Amino acid sequence: MNQSNAAENGDSPTPPAGPDPRRISILLDVWLLGHLTDSLLDGALAGSGLTADDFGLYSVLRGWAPITPGRLAGITGMRQNTVSAALQRLDRRGHLVRDPNPDDARSTLISLSQSGTDAHTRASQEFLNVARNVDSDLGSTRTATREALADLDSTLRTLTSADPRPYAPPRANEPESWTLILPAPRLNLDQQREVARFAEWVAHRNA
Repeated sequence: MNQSNAAENGDSPTPPAGPDPRRISILLDVWLLGHLTDSLLDGALAGSGLTADDFGLYSVLRGWAPITPGRLAGITGMRQNTVSAALQRLDRRGHLVRDPNPDDARSTLISLSQSGTDAHTRASQEFLNVARNVDSDLGSTRTATREALADLDSTLRTLTSADPRPYAPPRANEPESWTLILPAPRLNLDQQREVARFAEWVAHRNA
């Protein structure tokens, strides 16, 4: 059955024959994963006004701002001109705050504005829905997969002189959940659910 006939019958087309997979670089694997991730998240976030790239950038700014544009480039591996273009996009949306850098008069500190934070919060539910599906499909291999990707991340950062990743992924011996004790008045059921949703978002933001 050829590819067109397979498509007509609802079957997945057979991929064309190519090089021996053992001779293909892991870098092609990463390139393919990046585009597949963008496609998945762009579709999920379509109604939020943010793209996959936007959501990743907003997540970094929400988690580690205020930071300098240079630090943002170092964390993400983005080129300086790409960072500049992205920040201009956030400026046009009113999603960015720029403050003087007290340690360097030549640079600024950037962070999300309240409207930028609100936009990220609105998009987070769609992101979490996708993240849950990915976690579910990976099942028991999730932590090992993240550990392997972290090792690759470290190698690529060394080769590109990028800054270290600002967080470490969970390791196999770390607990999956925590009990949090809040020194606050008793919450009603709706408030408990709101706190639970926020805790889940923080966990996935740093994941």
